[in-house]
Amino acid sequence: MSIALATIRTNIFSEVYSILNTKLVDPLSRSKQWIFSSIPDIEQPTFVGYPFLVIKRAKISKERLLLNDSYSDKYDIVTIQIFSTANSVVDSLTDAVDVLMTPSNFSQFDFIDYNEDNDDLKLGGNNVHVQIMNYTIGIMRV
Repeated sequence: MSIALATIRTNIFSEVYSILNTKLVDPLSRSKQWIFSSIPDIEQPTFVGYPFLVIKRAKISKERLLLNDSYSDKYDIVTIQIFSTANSVVDSLTDAVDVLMTPSNFSQFDFIDYNEDNDDLKLGGNNVHVQIMNYTIGIMRV
């Protein structure tokens, strides 16, 4: 299956968001949005609280790669960030995201590479642990 380059950024974000939003279980069973495209305003009374996820917009490289006997553009990088005040929650969500970010859930993607990093931040007076998951994917072109 292929997707058009004219809508590539929208399609990457939409497909990743859809999979995570429908299959990833909120550890707090909230009925509010907890997966975002940018860090929410934690100072607002409407802030959903921790944990939350951020799916960053795709950064596209125009390098062409040969994948499965077809040419693909390299889409570098889909970044998913997990924010929580508890390391154990970060770890369990990282494992759950990693299980979902597999080729069997994304018919249009070829997963090329993966790396991760972590950080500790002070946000709104809270000590927050952040897991940063970077997926390099190739997408079959039309």
